[in-house]
Amino acid sequence: MYLKNFNRQYEYTCFDKSTGEGSEFKRLDEQTTRGYCQEFDFGWVAVYFDSDKQTLIVQIDNNVWDLNDSNTTVTYEHQRQNDKTYFNVESDQNQFEITYDAWWTELPQPSSATMTTVREMYNDEEEDIFAYIKYVSEEGLENNLRES
Repeated sequence: MYLKNFNRQYEYTCFDKSTGEGSEFKRLDEQTTRGYCQEFDFGWVAVYFDSDKQTLIVQIDNNVWDLNDSNTTVTYEHQRQNDKTYFNVESDQNQFEITYDAWWTELPQPSSATMTTVREMYNDEEEDIFAYIKYVSEEGLENNLRES
């Protein structure tokens, strides 16, 4: 199954659901993609539409969560005092949590004369795959992931 690179949507990978890993990213041409993924130091994170089960899936390495299952909960919150972000996804079978540097810490901040901060200028779900997972879990965007 082809998934777009979350941070470079002009790239795709062939994501293997059985291993929870993607291949080397390549430039997107005519490939039909089913969602997004990103590779981290700890492994792969993917969010995609599973056409066999007709549901939204989050997969982190070999752990899988059905976002349409009422037993799956997703938490995404900023700890602004220390520029960290907390993410948790859990169900009866699996749980994954991580606290990491917030996405905006890597970006240059506007001058102090500017009232708007970088984190206010962008939407979390456009910058952070974990925020995107929270967003689709609330909004049910399976139509956007079926073929993108």
